[in-house]
Amino acid sequence: MKTPVLDQIIDRPQRPAAKERKKPRRSLERFLEEEIHTDSGLFSFKGHEPLLFIVRLIERLIVDRVCDARVAIAKAEQIGFSTLAIGVALWAVAELGYNVGYFFPDDKMASEFGAARFNPTIERSLFLAGRMKDAGVDRGVLKELGDGKYLYLKGLNTLKGAIANPQDLQLLDEFDKIPANVARWTKGRMTHSKLRLAIRFSAPYADGAGIHKSFDDGSQRRFLVKCMACGRADICLEESFPDCMQVFNGTWVRVCPECHKKLDIVGKGEWVATHPEREKDGLYSFRISAISLGAIDANLIMKDYLGAVESGDPDEMAIFDRSKRAFPNAGAMQPIGDVELRRMERDYVLKLARTSHPIFFGVDAGNACWFWAEEFLPDGTRRLVWAEKMNSDSWVERVTTLIEKLQPRFGVIDKKPLLTDSRKLAYRFPKNVALLDFANNHELTMVEEQLVEEDTIGGAQNPRGPKYLCVKFDRDAALAKFCAESTHPDHGLLLPNERSRTMQLVGDHLKNLRKVPKKSAAGNELHRFIDGVENHFGMAGMSAVLARLVAPSIQPFAFFPIDDAIDIAGDDDFRDLGRGGFV
Repeated sequence: MKTPVLDQIIDRPQRPAAKERKKPRRSLERFLEEEIHTDSGLFSFKGHEPLLFIVRLIERLIVDRVCDARVAIAKAEQIGFSTLAIGVALWAVAELGYNVGYFFPDDKMASEFGAARFNPTIERSLFLAGRMKDAGVDRGVLKELGDGKYLYLKGLNTLKGAIANPQDLQLLDEFDKIPANVARWTKGRMTHSKLRLAIRFSAPYADGAGIHKSFDDGSQRRFLVKCMACGRADICLEESFPDCMQVFNGTWVRVCPECHKKLDIVGKGEWVATHPEREKDGLYSFRISAISLGAIDANLIMKDYLGAVESGDPDEMAIFDRSKRAFPNAGAMQPIGDVELRRMERDYVLKLARTSHPIFFGVDAGNACWFWAEEFLPDGTRRLVWAEKMNSDSWVERVTTLIEKLQPRFGVIDKKPLLTDSRKLAYRFPKNVALLDFANNHELTMVEEQLVEEDTIGGAQNPRGPKYLCVKFDRDAALAKFCAESTHPDHGLLLPNERSRTMQLVGDHLKNLRKVPKKSAAGNELHRFIDGVENHFGMAGMSAVLARLVAPSIQPFAFFPIDDAIDIAGDDDFRDLGRGGFV
């Protein structure tokens, strides 16, 4: 197997002086083969040859202390990579004296993985067992391997797991199941390290998110094979599948998709980067499929594939794509992907102006605010007419301006976290704006609410000021409704095919409306839409759909401009509240 010269892909000027480098007693490759035991014996690269280059790269990054490097690995399932990652973590602690964080989606997985995988690995190695100290062994989540250096096994279901304990190296397992808003905090634990290396790996679930996005942001190394029969040198097996599989003497084998001759994936394969220039910035990424590893039986691969085809179930094919090809395919867990987005595109551009049909809008509020307005056509099709990201310091006036320009029938705005500002808009447009308050309520309702002050003496709650409209609905039900309407084959959502930054964000955010499995209180697995990800335009679009569903029947538009001198949110008896809005 050909491998690029490591000196050519690691930015040499970043390397510290020789006296500052940490030299292990053994190489990572040798450590894995001598100390890491599997159920079938010592770890071996036979049949897993493409992994060897990644191992040597990781070793050089650690030994040469290439600071702030990031390695992302979109991988197939059950290819032995978790075993390899265990070895990397133990080698870095035991041989080099680094503090290592090994992260999982939740604490339960961390505890179970520690007991089922790390503990037996340590116990089977005389070297590692001799280095192990008593601290934390019973809990399975803390390993002291001599000299006060630790391996921490942490769950990232809460922020607490991300911000505890200083580390030099981090490995994030099942990265696609780790909440993005928590994962980004882990790097703060390496602030004072001279290494700060993060290794992320996972089967890719969602297109454009998680490990797939990390792969796209990195150098995008793919394992390419050369056919010695016809000379084709750029065969990527997972991309050529199933044309790269053929039966010889009753057995499936890997073949050239052009001439159908057998391939030597060990001797004639090499890692090739689509964006090698990104490795100068420490951004390394790989995609490893089961098809590129000789140890994975081709007959088993084809059995799973043909079973998925025969089932006709898109989710079965999604499982195959993730687990064998290392391709992102969330199936029903990601209702809107690239295929759906291309189907939505039409030849028009966003335009800030009234339309001949009713417009409904939604706003997702937070550190930034995201506005979405769509036109509802007579056949039930929805057409995006305006989308905008705005500063949360000035969003009230900007939304007011957009309402004046678009003159929408109705809109729904997040009640929280910008409660005071959101109420300003509800007061300004009492007939055309409602606030959204998610509730465990599968029946969509709209009620009147009123600012309530608590009597500090008597404890009574005193309603104060004008009433405003508030929508109550379950978050998952609302998102499911939005996604189902948007992907309807006959009258779904229409998007402009303009190649603007705004439309790029719209697409990325819609793809992030994806589900993840979560456990209910009763222990049942439920599929919930993920939170804590960049899905703001999608959330605003959902609010626009809710606006249409709850909008009262009203007469044609008659807009009365807001008197900007009125302090709607002030305490002066809420003067002149009814002057804005449509009637």
